[in-house]
Amino acid sequence: MKLNIRNFLLENIGIKQTILKNTFWLTLAEIIRRLSSVVLLIYAARILGATGYGRFTFALSFVSLLIVLADLGLYEIVTREFVKHKEAEKEYPSIFSLKIFLSAAALIIMLVGSFFITNDPIVRKAIWLFSFFIAITSFFSLICAFFRARQKMEYEALAIAVQMVLIIAIGFFVLIWFPSVLNLIAGYLIANLITLCLIVVLFHFFIYPIKFGFDKAVWKKFLKYSWPLAFGLTFGWVLIYINSAVMGYFGQLAQIGWYNAAYKILGAIVISAAIISKSFYPALSKLFKEPKENFLKIWGYQMGAMGIIAIPILVGGFILAPKIILFFYGSDYMPSIPIFRLLLFICVVDFIYYPYATVMAISNRQNKLFYIMLVGVTLNTVLTILLVPKYSYYGAAAAAILSSFIALITVIAQSARAVPFFSVPGLLKLFFYSAVASGLMAAVISYKGIGDFNVLFIAALGILTYFSALSFFYRKHLKTILLELKTIK
Repeated sequence: MKLNIRNFLLENIGIKQTILKNTFWLTLAEIIRRLSSVVLLIYAARILGATGYGRFTFALSFVSLLIVLADLGLYEIVTREFVKHKEAEKEYPSIFSLKIFLSAAALIIMLVGSFFITNDPIVRKAIWLFSFFIAITSFFSLICAFFRARQKMEYEALAIAVQMVLIIAIGFFVLIWFPSVLNLIAGYLIANLITLCLIVVLFHFFIYPIKFGFDKAVWKKFLKYSWPLAFGLTFGWVLIYINSAVMGYFGQLAQIGWYNAAYKILGAIVISAAIISKSFYPALSKLFKEPKENFLKIWGYQMGAMGIIAIPILVGGFILAPKIILFFYGSDYMPSIPIFRLLLFICVVDFIYYPYATVMAISNRQNKLFYIMLVGVTLNTVLTILLVPKYSYYGAAAAAILSSFIALITVIAQSARAVPFFSVPGLLKLFFYSAVASGLMAAVISYKGIGDFNVLFIAALGILTYFSALSFFYRKHLKTILLELKTIK
């Protein structure tokens, strides 16, 4: 049994097992990352207050928008190309050198940009520290792209675990003994620097020797494919950071704190969409040029998983919003409740958006994906600038919701040209069953006698109710799905 479990978790045996193995390790890694991050930042929000937390998230938002310049979509393209062409690994030294150049350029832009985005000296110094922190973090993505190309997500899970243990340890130490925005970010920076040194050493000696190369042809090839993906697969994330940056520009620091307090919880939930997509990405890349029936089956399971998660999140989150905010942040963050409910719609859009955006990347339509993203981001930025001065974070949320829906509709229309998604059987039935099960869940968690319990108990009861109902409605189809997976080699 031990040998079988070890083989299942550490070896790539077949598509079904590999997807499940990768999903397990990515889920474990993201649970560690998100849970640790949420716990630390919720505590930070309480210690620093809405204004202090607003400074923290404003600096992070500004830097996170620009860090895309340090990656330019290399992560997804390296994974895609290395999966399709094993011999492409010999180009890794040149890609690593390209990453250094891009990170240095992004770092300079962030440091210079800090003098134009804010006059607050604390926020400006926070941007400086975050710039180095995120520049270092960007190197993890390139190393993880190599792991994912070999479909060895267990290595990525180890790297993330080490990173988060250090961040949590140093972060709580700082918040308890030396609480301030700048000290907290400095703790992040120190933890990331230590982690990067450890991971680079392990990668160099046990996985692939790190070398430097300067092949312009390699640079040109990967940049040609990658730059359109710089925004395309992170749409909802970019919208949130743009809105925070605009609110910060107008000096609405407390509002940023309330806005990001709501999104921090939803961001931890949305990461499940990223986990599912990243787990399916290598298999879908491999199957794309094979008979479309197999590709559509795997893609259908990916989209089905998204719907199973997204629908109850929307229903349950809307009902439990007041209890969730009060439990995590306290009464000082009650203004986050309506924002939490509004941002739930962006959360659902992200779940639907990921599968279609992934197909556009796999089918080499990343250029169109970039332009869709560019239009959406531009529309969101303009609307946010117009609405925030009068409506504050309500205007920012409205701008993000409208922009994300427009982008989603466009991505669905464009990706349908590459793959006939409407021929995927069973999806509408699955979504119908999910909606009915969510309705039963809503009736249970809304019951008057349940409201006096702790929100974690209510959420657990809701999850149990939902999946019990869904399993009952969909039980006849589960065996069929398993049998179909076995037929795909």
